Amino acid sequence: MADKKQADSQGNPQQFPASAPPPSPVPQPQPKKAPAVPEEVSRQMEEIMRRIRLLEERYSQIRKKAQFTEENMLDDTKEIFSEINALNESISELRNSMAEMADKLSKLSEEVSQAVSKADLNVISKYLDYWQPLDFITRAEAEKLIREKK
Repeated sequence: MADKKQADSQGNPQQFPASAPPPSPVPQPQPKKAPAVPEEVSRQMEEIMRRIRLLEERYSQIRKKAQFTEENMLDDTKEIFSEINALNESISELRNSMAEMADKLSKLSEEVSQAVSKADLNVISKYLDYWQPLDFITRAEAEKLIREKK
């Protein structure tokens, strides 16, 4: 025992006889063996797992298709909105053009209403035929005739 006290005081661990294992502080529980699964239950479990894998694959494919469809819808929506904006700009330009045309037509209408009527033109034509201004002489011709007579 004196040897054991000296080993303890020197910081060396105690040595146990080779035939006995070192004591463990807490006993380790022994792993339990799974009870044997009947063959029918095993087949049913495999069938259920197979079906679950199929459903997961289908669900994954459906999710991919839904994502693809959603991306296409977003692209189409962007394209439609850009076309709508272009159409709105075209409509705005057309409205401006129509407003300009309406202004020009109203000015033309005012000018036409201020123009001479056909009846007035016929009256003036009769006066011109009656007076025959082509037979009139010019001032220069009148002065020349006056000079000649003197």
